[in-house]
Amino acid sequence: MLPRESLVIATERGDTVLAPHGETTIRADDIVTVFSKDGIGSRTLDALRRDGSS
Repeated sequence: MLPRESLVIATERGDTVLAPHGETTIRADDIVTVFSKDGIGSRTLDALRRDGSS
């Protein structure tokens, strides 16, 4: 899970840019743009790198 203060701004999937909403699923090859009040640290990166099995 992303830290509470993180905001996913966009998800690039192939040639498409998606504006994420509550039901958006981030896929393995997506490029994700994230803003965070405190910067992007290891906690945020770890959450984005997970394979969904935990």
